[in-house]
Amino acid sequence: MKFFKLDKEPNTYKITPSTIEDLYYLSRIISKNDVVEADSFRRHKSNLATSADSRANSGEKKHVRIKIRCDSVDFAESSNKLRVTGVIISGTPEEFVQVGDFHTLDIEISNQFILTKELDSLDRQMIEDAKKASVAPKALLLMIDEQQANAYSINSRGIKLIFENHNSASKRDPATFESIRNQHYHQILQGLVLQDSPFIIVAGPGFEAETFTKYCKLKDAKTAAKISTIHANSVEKSAVAELIRAGLLEKIMGKQKLQEEFDALEMLKKSLGKSDGMAVYGLSQTALAIENGSVSTLLVLDKFLREDSDVKKLVEKAANQSVRIIIFNSEDDAGYEFSAFLIAGLLRYSTKYAN
Repeated sequence: MKFFKLDKEPNTYKITPSTIEDLYYLSRIISKNDVVEADSFRRHKSNLATSADSRANSGEKKHVRIKIRCDSVDFAESSNKLRVTGVIISGTPEEFVQVGDFHTLDIEISNQFILTKELDSLDRQMIEDAKKASVAPKALLLMIDEQQANAYSINSRGIKLIFENHNSASKRDPATFESIRNQHYHQILQGLVLQDSPFIIVAGPGFEAETFTKYCKLKDAKTAAKISTIHANSVEKSAVAELIRAGLLEKIMGKQKLQEEFDALEMLKKSLGKSDGMAVYGLSQTALAIENGSVSTLLVLDKFLREDSDVKKLVEKAANQSVRIIIFNSEDDAGYEFSAFLIAGLLRYSTKYAN
């Protein structure tokens, strides 16, 4: 992501997203009442339009430059767009822009736009996270056994199922078993190739992961060179979470935000389970710990942070104390589990006010 401060205007930045991850992080940086300026299109109705042309979608689309005050932000991952909706402040050409109307700006990869807002410590952390995510390795995880193969993408936003394939080959029919299984393998391999990921982890119970990897070495050496195999108890998504908790993916992919979330969550649960006074959770207890300067790492759910201004002030205060802050993505597995806590702190020393 290209992120430049404009010298002539205070708190104004020229931004060009270069990846889908950039759009995701921008959806967490841009907030209500921020000002966003970008190219867009508006429908213009001629004064000569007939009543039949008065429907909402009538009129010619005109290219415009619009500045809006943000009311809502939506990361439309399925269409690779960041949709910023708000009231029009100004725009050119003026004859095609109605100040005061609502308008949605579609920010896509490589679309430059201008953001005006006073960045706080959390925003700056998001920008740094986006920079790290842009160079962080991405991976595919294929969970495979004799009946089923589930392929997941793993990146800075978490785990997502991208395709699944069922194996109809039966060992009871040895005449067709190998050909049907090879067809199954071929379909999986084609699906992996389409994703063009630098890392592929193949995991599962038994020997199926190794057997599939041998097939890949015969059919596509380039893809096979990206593959590492590990053992998993099943092919279900719960087994994916177990692999991450065990740290096996970290050895292959390096440290990523997803691993960071799981590690922090495990530390929190262990501390609470032992009642050792080294962790707190809940807004009041966490706020007290921050006030006393005993928090080393602050954990907070992204939705809780966005929806509560008091939480944002608290996290900002922690950031000013150089506290390490981990913002959980509510859409991944670690975030889903952490939603039971919303906010928590890992402490520098044992305290009597711990939960």
